[in-house]
Amino acid sequence: MKGVYVSRPLAALAVGLAGGLAGCGGDSNSSPPETVTPEPPSTESTATSQILRNDVLVQAEIWEVEPKIYTANLAVVGSVGIPGMSLDDLARTEQLVRMAGGNWSHATGANPTLGSYTSSPGPDDVAGAFGYPAEYTDGLPIVFSWPVLPSSINPEDFLFTLSNGTQVTPQLASFGPNVDYNERSTVVVFGSFGNRLSPGTPGAIYPVKVEVVDDGTPLQLVGPGPRFVNAVGMSAQAGTSYGHPLDAPQDRAGPRLVAAKLTRMSNIGDIAPPFFVGA
Repeated sequence: MKGVYVSRPLAALAVGLAGGLAGCGGDSNSSPPETVTPEPPSTESTATSQILRNDVLVQAEIWEVEPKIYTANLAVVGSVGIPGMSLDDLARTEQLVRMAGGNWSHATGANPTLGSYTSSPGPDDVAGAFGYPAEYTDGLPIVFSWPVLPSSINPEDFLFTLSNGTQVTPQLASFGPNVDYNERSTVVVFGSFGNRLSPGTPGAIYPVKVEVVDDGTPLQLVGPGPRFVNAVGMSAQAGTSYGHPLDAPQDRAGPRLVAAKLTRMSNIGDIAPPFFVGA
């Protein structure tokens, strides 16, 4: 199945170390779940983040006939938006990243960037793609079978139910880091979604379900034609990448192959908007 090519804006076409909420929620069988919704931002989103909201999809992959959510698994806890990082003091930066639970590599070569050392962004990096700065938040990718209409993405589109019964709305949502025009079937959300304990461990909190809800400007998926599908009502089982190291191979957490297809090689659309090229 060929990817979708949508290059005109919507108007022209008529047509991404917060804790584990340990004190939230309760017995979901005896009382309604507690819902945690972030305070709305008091300022306008960054100009660069608005670039990612332009409705441009070029050969964006469609993975199967049915539009749906494939996965929504907690990827990182508390290491999104680490303040104080700097190339001028790598020793301190490494300490900050490791204390937040982020990854650290010893980069080589000429003039490595901060991204060569860690994939954990700083607050300003978050604001560049997601509209607003964030500190010590969790990161979670939501993978769809169809690409998402960029202008329809809002954090309020998603509702997560956690393993302790709490329901939470993300703080931020955008495409980053998968910003190329031929990607865009994965929406990344930042917020507070749990902790690093593996399922079955006392005190473990992690997402168990994700739903697309109506926030007044419904999330839309884009199919052939183009065809636009309202995603409200879609849901899927959620999970966590923090598994136990002694789990059997088939039960281990982490990346899993959810779809594959054979297609003719093309680099059309394999580029990001100008500001994000090389990011």
